[in-house]
Amino acid sequence: MDDRSHNHCRNAWHPGDKSCGRAVEISGQSGTVKSIGLFYTGLATVDNRMIYAPNGSVTSGQIVNFSAEDLRRVIISVTASYDSATEDVRAACLDAIGMIDKALSDPPPFAAISSYGSSSIEYTVRTWCKTEDYWDVYFALNENLRTCFEKHGVEMCYDHLNVHLVSDK
Repeated sequence: MDDRSHNHCRNAWHPGDKSCGRAVEISGQSGTVKSIGLFYTGLATVDNRMIYAPNGSVTSGQIVNFSAEDLRRVIISVTASYDSATEDVRAACLDAIGMIDKALSDPPPFAAISSYGSSSIEYTVRTWCKTEDYWDVYFALNENLRTCFEKHGVEMCYDHLNVHLVSDK
């Protein structure tokens, strides 16, 4: 089978496909599937641009389907000072999750040290939610982490550079 026939056969799966309305990433582009034609698949991006990907590249490339499962896990990395006790950071992270009604308690939330940086410790915070609640939980968790770090006396770190000037007097 030559390449043209092969591409045409690969495209045959589209007409009966039930992917319209699904959140996906195709060839590095994320969006909601709006149309599946014989030759192109249309994606609407979050800022309402339409992207049309040739079905040959869609079927031969990787497709990430963000809405295939009922649940998704929100994963956020956050840094804290070496001076902050691990127990305090973990408590702040779990409190931040607990403030979100749409975050699920089963499977249980997770917060743990994931790496040690030159000026801070990185923690990974994970929680599960319904797929349709993903972005609400993601943004609420980011905001709640800041609030809960303050409440628990945890210093949130950020990259910075100290410059020392030396006088030649």
